[in-house]
Amino acid sequence: MPSSSPALPPELELVIFQTAAKASLHTLYTLLLVARRTRLWLEPLLYQTLRFSREYKSPNLTAMDPSRHAFLAHTVRHVVISGHIDADIPPFVAPLRICSQMTHLALGFSTYHPVVGAALLLLRHLRCLAFDPRVCQLTASDAALPVFAGLTHLELFKMLPDTAEFCAALPRLTHLALNTLNEAAITQMLAACPRLELLVILQDEENPMGVLLSAAPAALTHDQRLVITAYVDWDEGVLDSWNYWAVAEEFLAQKRSGAIPKTQFVADRDET
Repeated sequence: MPSSSPALPPELELVIFQTAAKASLHTLYTLLLVARRTRLWLEPLLYQTLRFSREYKSPNLTAMDPSRHAFLAHTVRHVVISGHIDADIPPFVAPLRICSQMTHLALGFSTYHPVVGAALLLLRHLRCLAFDPRVCQLTASDAALPVFAGLTHLELFKMLPDTAEFCAALPRLTHLALNTLNEAAITQMLAACPRLELLVILQDEENPMGVLLSAAPAALTHDQRLVITAYVDWDEGVLDSWNYWAVAEEFLAQKRSGAIPKTQFVADRDET
């Protein structure tokens, strides 16, 4: 008997369409046109990750219909903002204000601006953050601010004098990544943060592996939380893809299983 109803239960149909849409952007765009219900189901996938930079064709949120702001707040989870802060502040502030329920954020600048800093500190759902702490002129006492209450993963592009104290005071921090090979800084961080499960030391993937192999100072090799590896993209730590966090987690899992010696601290991305 002919029927206009879907042959499958809507819940199952939703899962099937979402799984297929994640295969590629081309597939996603195609499925958006199948029916009104598929557009309602799949359009949020287009906006889960947004990049804002002069290098990209970034959406101009300040020119967007305000009625769409609630949709973005509910949908966007991963945000990347990069560029040089100058007189044109709105492109840096609008994503922070409008995408207010984001969970992952990467900031590719180091300049402090009070308006940008204030907008960042208003966020309440952050789980993963990659940034230069000079953006907010952070101090150790700022770790108690609500913006950091749920933060579990943190990458710091710069180490400041009280960075270790700040990280130690973050209530839920378990994963930390640093862009330094400074032995004193690494030692200080490991000692200050006993709750850390993983400390990743990042190097550019263009560095020869020989540099990484000699990067773990002997004084640090007693701490099994330490992993030295390379990054491919500066913002990969906040993206929903295979990244250095996944590399380091897999590396530690193999060490625990005995597949990798406990004396090994460098995770080669080509081998994980």
